Amino acid sequence: MTTLPVSPSTPEKPNPPLADRLVWLLKGFAWPCFSLDYYVEATGKRLIVGILFLALFAMLQTAVAGAQMVVGLQDARAEMEEGYANSGIPVVIINNGIASAKPSEPFAWGSGQMIVAIDTTGATEQIDRRYGQGFLLTRTDLHVLNNGQYQVLPLQSLHESFGNPIVINQETVMQLWNTVMTVLVPLGFIAIYFFSVFIRLVYFLVIGVIVWGIVSIKHKGYDFAKVMMVGLFASVPTWYITFLLKQVGIGFFLLYTIVISIIWSIAMRAVLRSGEPVVAAQDVALAARPIPRVFELPHEVIPTPPDDEESAANK
Repeated sequence: MTTLPVSPSTPEKPNPPLADRLVWLLKGFAWPCFSLDYYVEATGKRLIVGILFLALFAMLQTAVAGAQMVVGLQDARAEMEEGYANSGIPVVIINNGIASAKPSEPFAWGSGQMIVAIDTTGATEQIDRRYGQGFLLTRTDLHVLNNGQYQVLPLQSLHESFGNPIVINQETVMQLWNTVMTVLVPLGFIAIYFFSVFIRLVYFLVIGVIVWGIVSIKHKGYDFAKVMMVGLFASVPTWYITFLLKQVGIGFFLLYTIVISIIWSIAMRAVLRSGEPVVAAQDVALAARPIPRVFELPHEVIPTPPDDEESAANK
């Protein structure tokens, strides 16, 4: 009895070491900007890897946006200090709901759509509605204008929160500013990171569904996770491009969506085209391969038919 040969089983490819996988993730901070092959590699990995990269890349985004926030707050502090030193911002004392200012002349400071005014003489009674935001301190009230909403707060109500009397000068304003900075900066970093991970992930899911629907028109049953992986890494060059454009004063609504849609489409096309030649070659190879004769018996067992001369001699 002849034993049929058994083809050796192909060993499973071991997972790459943790260090190699971490290096591949770190390459994602730059490689998606100039290598379409990186997107092809990304589609071969699980979606959780892309989400993990999104969380890592959000740290860079948070650091940059947070640094810009801190610089902006420091500039605002410097402007206030300069205003007290050079612009004659009056010292205000609120005692029993009545405000007095030294010097007593009306003071106003405006920048763009915002104005801050102090007038305890009664000459100014309300904020000019041409501004979008503003504050006006009168002898008895604090007027607040915020995007068309006008509110008047009696100064007497402020004593419940800030005591009596209330002194508003450079020292107290700077102390309040330092307190705000201590609370605002950490909360700002947390808010930026939350937006960069969770809000952006929901945003990518919405765009991903649209891209997946377009891809599925020609490629039925295409894996949605692969579309998402391309989009997650397409966010890298998108963020760099939009950041640089904003530095030169170019920024408008839907700028990020337009840029990522273009990059996502280019990368998705590269991924789809990378798979087509491979599948075609495999199909051609399978079609040309002869059918293996699994039950072929050894050659010596099968009798060889005699040729014509031997058959005549025997007869």
